[in-house]
Order: sequence, then structure tokens, then C-alpha cells
Amino acid sequence: MNDIDKTDYFDKYIKELYKINTDNPKKAKDIAKNGLDELGLLKKASPKNNKLGIDINWAIIVIICLLMFLGAFLTSNMDSAMLYIFGVIFFLAGLFIGLYVPVFGLIFLLSHGITGFVTIFLALLFGTDNMDSINIILNNPLYTDGGMPFNIKIYLISICVLFVAAFIYTILHNLSPKLKKNKIHVIIILSLYLITIILIGLFSKVFPFLFS
Repeated sequence: MNDIDKTDYFDKYIKELYKINTDNPKKAKDIAKNGLDELGLLKKASPKNNKLGIDINWAIIVIICLLMFLGAFLTSNMDSAMLYIFGVIFFLAGLFIGLYVPVFGLIFLLSHGITGFVTIFLALLFGTDNMDSINIILNNPLYTDGGMPFNIKIYLISICVLFVAAFIYTILHNLSPKLKKNKIHVIIILSLYLITIILIGLFSKVFPFLFS
């Protein structure tokens, strides 16, 4: 292709863009924006809203991750807390690889992510103190005769729904380049997992109230 051909293509592009702009200015703006973005000439809007130049979205992501580690205080003893922290590290490693490494990252999500979450679950729910309180209620004649109360069923279903929603959202984020462009999706995913972890951690504490 010679210089004349290049010029012809450029002129044709400009003319077509003007035509589109006449009927649909928004579409023309999007086309022009995408073209400039591909050339690296478009200055992207910065999410920095503070004097330190910190990316607010990343700051929120870090805070949510730290809150997950603080969930160790919901465990019943030091051994469970250490197991919980190990589980969070394993879970977050698998999760972030699963979020940002297309397709192949799903393997780490299933291996490291799920393994880490199961470890978190065991550390929160099956600590010695937790099991003692749960066993007392499970052995109560009212429970054994009447079956699982409706409140407990709703509580457990809520945990399952939140986890499944977060897991499916993670897979969609992995497979979608569009979702990867906006960190708000990562914030939502992490929030869903965090709420799930909190509900699991509080289960033994609220169990007596759900039973009533």
C-alpha cells in the first residue's frame, strides 16, 4: 500500500465518521474514542481522587482483603486462627489468578481458590469451642424431634447462594475482557466472598437465636 492509498483510506474514514456524527453523535464519539485509544493517544480517566494519587478502587480491594484476614478473630482458638489465615492466603492467591488469567486461571481458582475456601470454612465452623456449642443444640430433644428450624435453613441457603453467585461472577470475570476493564466487578466479587465468610464465622454464635 503506497502513501496515496493510505491518504485515501484516511479521508474516507473521516468522511464516514462525519456522516455517522450527523445521525448519531454518540456512536461517532465512541468510534473516535476507540481509535485514539488503540493509538495510545487517549488520556484515560484516572480513578485517583486524592492528593496521594492512590487508586481508590485498588484501595477498596486491599481493604476487603485485609478484612478477610481479620476474620481470624471469628475462630475459636489460636490453632483455628492460624489455619484460617493459611486458608485466606491460599484462597486469595487462587482467586486473583482466577480473576485475571484467562481460562488457564480457572484451574487455579478450582485448586487453590476452592481449597483455600474449604480451609476457611473448616477453621471457622469446626473449631473446638464452636463444635461444642453446636453439638449442645443438635442434641437438644426439641431439635432432634422437630428437625432443622426454618431460620437455620434460610441462613444456610443464604450462605450457599452468596458463594455460588460469587463463584459464577468470578468465572464470568475470567472469561470477559470487558469485565476486567472495571475494578468495581472485583470489589463486588470480593464483597460477596467476604459476606459469605462472615456468615460462616458467625454461624455458631447466632445458632442459638436461629434455633428459637
